[in-house]
Amino acid sequence: MKEEDRNIVVGALRACSNKKALENVFIKFDIGTAFLEERRELLLEAMGNPQMFFSIGEPSLEQRYELTIQMFLSMSWKYSLMRKGMHF
Repeated sequence: MKEEDRNIVVGALRACSNKKALENVFIKFDIGTAFLEERRELLLEAMGNPQMFFSIGEPSLEQRYELTIQMFLSMSWKYSLMRKGMHF
């Protein structure tokens, strides 16, 4: 994905507040469920690339994706971005 397109997707993701809206963005930009790692990376970028740690073992890709969605939907990342001076 071109950087310009990536920035548009990240911006669209930042406007989402529920799982259905996230899914709609991924569908609109043709990022299907076969691309869970790309979806996860885009969500992390939208949140300002927070660090994620797993205390027990390494979760599967599907589990990491679902955890990332839950982190995103908590919306705490918006406060962090505002503190860093980033606008969304």
